[in-house]
Amino acid sequence: MTKRNIIIVNYGSTSINFVEDVLNRGYNPIFLDTRPIDSEEGQKFGELVFTSHAHIKNVELIHEQESYEDTLELVRQYDPLLILPGTEKGVVLATRLAYDLNLKGNSIENIDAMTLKNEMQNRIRERGLRSIR
Repeated sequence: MTKRNIIIVNYGSTSINFVEDVLNRGYNPIFLDTRPIDSEEGQKFGELVFTSHAHIKNVELIHEQESYEDTLELVRQYDPLLILPGTEKGVVLATRLAYDLNLKGNSIENIDAMTLKNEMQNRIRERGLRSIR
C-alpha cells in the first residue's frame, strides 16, 4: 500500500514537530516552501530556516510555483490526504489549497478570522465567549 501524503505549507518553528507525528501515523510528510521574501534579509532568513531544519530526514521539499494554479497542480500530483499550515504565513495558502482540492480543513469563508486578530475577537464575541475589546 502506498503511503498517503500530508503537505505542510511553510515549515519552521513548531511545525517541525508535525513531521514526527505524520511519520508515526504512517503518512508521508512533504514541505511546501513558499517563495522567499524579495529582500536580502528575507533571503537570509529563508536560508537560516532551511539549514536549521536540514537534520530532518524522510521529508520531500517542494516549492511554490509562479502562479497559484501551477502550485495547485503540483500539490494535486501528490494526492494529499491533508494540507496543514506550518507557520502563520502558510495559513492562507494551505486553506486555499485544501479548499480547492476538496480536502478537510478550515472553511475558506473563515480566512479573515484565522488571519486578522480583530476578526478573531469578533467571531469569539459573536459566539458569546469572553473576548478582547
